[in-house]
Amino acid sequence: MIPYRSFITVHDSAQVRDSPDFGYDFSKNGLAVLFPTECTVTEELNGGYWCDLEHPIDPDGKWMHLNENNILSVPIVYHGEEKRQLFRIAVREVTDGDSGKRIRVQAHHIFYDLRGRVYLTPVIGNVTCNIAIKSIMSGAFTRGGEIGKTWYPYTTNSDIPARSTIYLWNKPMTLVDLLIGDDHSIADLYNGEIYRDNFYFSINSRKEGSIDHDIPIRYAANMLEITERADWSRYCNYARAYTTDANWIDVAFDTFGSAPGDIVKAQQFNYKNPTNAQLEEDMWAYFEQTAAPDMTYTVRFREIAGKPEYLEFYALKSYEVGDTVKVINERVGINAVQKVEKKVYDVVRRETQSLILGSIPFSIARKRKFEDTAYTSGEDVMELQQKVKSIEEEPGLYVGKAGTGTGSIILNYGKASGTGAVVDSNGTATGTYAHADSNGKARANYSHADSGGEVYEGANYAHANSLGYASGVGAFGCSKGTAAGNYSFACAQGSASGEGSMAGIGGNAQGMYSGAFGNDASWGRATTTADHAWAFGPGTKSAGTAAFTGGIGVENYRVAGVSFGKFNYNTRAAFSVGDGGSDNDRHDLFLITESGEVYVNDVMIFDGKKLIVP
Repeated sequence: MIPYRSFITVHDSAQVRDSPDFGYDFSKNGLAVLFPTECTVTEELNGGYWCDLEHPIDPDGKWMHLNENNILSVPIVYHGEEKRQLFRIAVREVTDGDSGKRIRVQAHHIFYDLRGRVYLTPVIGNVTCNIAIKSIMSGAFTRGGEIGKTWYPYTTNSDIPARSTIYLWNKPMTLVDLLIGDDHSIADLYNGEIYRDNFYFSINSRKEGSIDHDIPIRYAANMLEITERADWSRYCNYARAYTTDANWIDVAFDTFGSAPGDIVKAQQFNYKNPTNAQLEEDMWAYFEQTAAPDMTYTVRFREIAGKPEYLEFYALKSYEVGDTVKVINERVGINAVQKVEKKVYDVVRRETQSLILGSIPFSIARKRKFEDTAYTSGEDVMELQQKVKSIEEEPGLYVGKAGTGTGSIILNYGKASGTGAVVDSNGTATGTYAHADSNGKARANYSHADSGGEVYEGANYAHANSLGYASGVGAFGCSKGTAAGNYSFACAQGSASGEGSMAGIGGNAQGMYSGAFGNDASWGRATTTADHAWAFGPGTKSAGTAAFTGGIGVENYRVAGVSFGKFNYNTRAAFSVGDGGSDNDRHDLFLITESGEVYVNDVMIFDGKKLIVP
């Protein structure tokens, strides 16, 4: 019996649209539970995502609900977990075949409802991918001049820190074309990959949830059940890049001995302020895409099922679009990482029907795409430069000037020497893609400093504000706090030097993953030996001190940890109270010594061998 969750259901478009606050429940049956004879879901990397369904003309009339714009709720398996995806019917056809009359429909993923919104603003300037996505979602134009309205509450995300500028030149584009279209889309400009899950989507540097598989697979010339395609049309082993000011650079790399000789290609790059470093970077980006043939492999799993020689390829059945695997091609002599570019999933049989592996460049991640600056016509370059100049001079569209770092920008005074850095209000950003404002200093890569905060060199991904200091990787220092440990947090003059530690209100957290808090009169302290410890000092006499792993110190008391280990006082575990000063003032409520003796309220009840009755 098929589990209930595996059924395909169809839902009325008008009812979904008019449900209050989008409270429609797609987990219910809707108009009908369908029993199709065929149903496949096809997904392409940064491309289409659709469902093809064939249903009999059944006597119960279920087929009559397969009307244009109605929504299919389809169960698919993604990395071993079943998830429902929504598809809106776009094409409907009734056919009469040998097995009788049937209805066929093609439905597009609900993401493509964004084709019904257009974006008109000519420029989105020097922003991260996440901000670019949110800008077009909030600025979409619809009927009656409404801005930012969509039928459903889509949520978005991106993990790409690089910045770019999108120029539309008054060319209206639908949101889908602007997100993943071929012509300077967000996915193209930021070199990102889209992940779609109903009313959520993300464009990340790698498709969200994708996996790099470690075990390579081998392709041999006699594997005739797998379609191999080798395209050498873009291949070259000698390339020359040059600019309009006659600067040039050559790259030669004989990757395959089978080449008939030098295969030369040339590419022109045009810059407003050309540098040799920029030209070299763009040249290598171009060469990496031409120094090997484009290889694709199409795998149809029914054709290779049960054949031992295809066992490695059969394992691809559980892979998803965006996943990568190394393919060793013995015929051509290439050991290259291939990426799943297309997958067809059979919903009725609950298995992958086919997938396509495609080539990716030798360098998967680059700082920027060379296409952004490559043009073939000098007139095109002059026209583009003139348009950029007019944008810079138009009030409201251009709010800053370029820093000395590649792709950096200064909004209101400051120094931006890091690649992709952004500075405002006299900030200093020297780290790559760093952000500094209000006298902040961001010296580490991907760091952020504001309001006088300071992020030290090497503290990548750290954040400091309000005169805070951050010197640990991923640390956060604020309000005069000092966060020196990696991934630590310090505020209100706290000091967090242990990895993952937290300190506030004058607390001093030195142990790993420890916490220390106090106030103006007394300070909590978790010492360097006190991993996972917590210390509090809320009183006015003396600080709480935790000196041991897992220990807790509260005001005048200390606790020597509940985990076993060699501590001071020759104890394994103890709960002790005292004045927080001399060890002699300690009173042991419960104590286990190194030799195994047990004391309760300073009275021995076990000598390590036998129980003692007082």
